[in-house]
This record gives sequence, C-alpha cells and structure tokens, in this order.
Amino acid sequence: MSDDSLSRFIPLDGTFNFRDLGGYHTADGRSLRTGVLYRSDELQHLSPNDLTHIRDRLGLATVMDLRSVEELDEVGIGPIRQIGIAHRSMPFSGTRDESDERRRNASNMGEYYLDTMSRQWFGTALKQAIDMISVPDNHPLLFHCTAGKDRTGLLSGVLLWLLGVSHSDIVYDYALSQALGRR
Repeated sequence: MSDDSLSRFIPLDGTFNFRDLGGYHTADGRSLRTGVLYRSDELQHLSPNDLTHIRDRLGLATVMDLRSVEELDEVGIGPIRQIGIAHRSMPFSGTRDESDERRRNASNMGEYYLDTMSRQWFGTALKQAIDMISVPDNHPLLFHCTAGKDRTGLLSGVLLWLLGVSHSDIVYDYALSQALGRR
C-alpha cells in the first residue's frame, strides 16, 4: 500500500474499507477535492468513537446505501441512524436472487459488472445516484455496500471516469479494496 492509499484510508474500528474518493488527478491537471465523497464497506459495526469521528470530523451529511432491499431488511442500516445523518437507500444490484444468479453465471467479475450495467434498472439507479451526489447540500456524502468493493467500486469507477481520472488511477482505486482486505 502506498503512502497515497494510506492518506485516503479513514481508520475506523467498525469498517475496513472507508476512504476518501478525493485527491485523484484529472486529465486537465486538476485534482478531485478531498472531504466531499467517501466510499466504504457496511456500517453495521461502527463504534461510538467511529460515530463521533464521522459526525464531528468528517461532517457527513448523507449516506447512500447501495445494498439491496433484502440486505437492508435483514441487517438494517446500523448505528449511523443514531447521529442524524440522512440515509438514502439506492440499491445498485437488483434483487439479491437476481444478483446471485448473475454472479453464478459470470465467468469473472468483469463479466458480472458488464452484465449488471446492461440491466434496464442500472441506468436508472446510476442516474439517481449521480443526481444525489450532484447536490451540494448532500455533502459530504458516503456511499457504501457490504464490502465496499463491487457495487461501491462500480459507482466509484463511473464517477472517477466521468470526472476525468485516468484509467490507471481508477483501477488503482478499485484495487485498494483488495489491498485493505476484509476482516
């Protein structure tokens, strides 16, 4: 892990993949502002110290939850509700059964992602996510799924691409999830 990846990582007790999406350079020589967009794994295990950090140090205004309706019904949104941050459900994979079937039928994750993006509902979900992200009153904003890798990585990749970040940096950002590892 490079020093750059360590500076993106936000160490919290209850997550392993919480990091700032800012700081990447764009093709026109600018860089993405830090402290505006964050990505993470699930927030189910946040400690009281984590909640204080998220509220007081990061100042999160909005959490966009990319998990399926079924996942939310099973495990809820976690303790983030206790600190008054707006929670928005934005399923980014269709139903759990549909997602599981697509994953079983894909020969690799790239094929799975392409299949996900080809689904009719994906364009609508992507537009809704971008619309939410584009509203300054929603910032700072965190988006997450379960591991913070697949659905979160897909949205991160699209956002970074739209903002003019290089392909190699997009791949680097995606790979950071693997480097951080799951607890």
